[in-house]
Formats: sequence, C-alpha cells, structure tokens
Amino acid sequence: MAREDLEQARIRLYEKADRSKLILGISLTLLVVFGFIAFLNLIGSVAFSFRSDATNLDNFLNWLVIAILGFIGPYGFYTARKQREIKQIERRLPDFLRDVAEAGRFGMTLAEAIVVSSGGRYGKAIGVNPPF
Repeated sequence: MAREDLEQARIRLYEKADRSKLILGISLTLLVVFGFIAFLNLIGSVAFSFRSDATNLDNFLNWLVIAILGFIGPYGFYTARKQREIKQIERRLPDFLRDVAEAGRFGMTLAEAIVVSSGGRYGKAIGVNPPF
C-alpha cells in the first residue's frame, strides 16, 4: 500500500499542470473589463479615446476590438506554445523507438529497453520525467 502512495506522489510531482482553465479565466476577465469600458464609451459615460476627434461609436468599436483580442490572445499563445512542444517531441519519437528496438535486440525486455532508452536526449520532455 505504501508503494502505491509513493507512486501516486511521484506522478503528481512530475506531472505538468494544465493551465488552460487559468488562461481561459484570465482571457474572460480581460473580455469583461475591456467590454465594460467599451459599453461605457458607447453610452457616453466616459471618453477613453485613442484619438481626440473620435465619436462614442468609434471609441466603443476600438475598445470592443481590444476586448476580443484580450479574449483570444492569451489562450491562442498558450495553445500555440503547447503545440510547438508537442511537435518537438514528435520529431524525436522515431529516434526513441529506434533505441528501444536496438535495446530489445540486445536481449532486454520491453520495459527494460524503455527505461534504458529514456535516459537518452530526445528534446524537452512534457509530462512525466524518467523514473530514475
């Protein structure tokens, strides 16, 4: 029973946290804040303007665009970074599989071959680090 607890603790230690909900929450907050500023500009309550001769409708549209970009931007950058890391790992996967096959030819079991091959340099690891 203690071994299972130790294994679960090791998995939690090396797991990479999924920050998509946090990023989505920040994006939604930016949308609400800038959308509220856009609404205040539309009704003429405030005059946050980028130009001196802009009308209320122009100010509303400018802030609405900023609100939409504030919603789309952070999550888009986050997913693009995540996809770039996945592509880097996929690019090195054939080398890893080749090393596992070579270790299998030397008489190792599949589990031993994976453990030995995981010590190689295959780029940035996402998720769980090697168990040693």
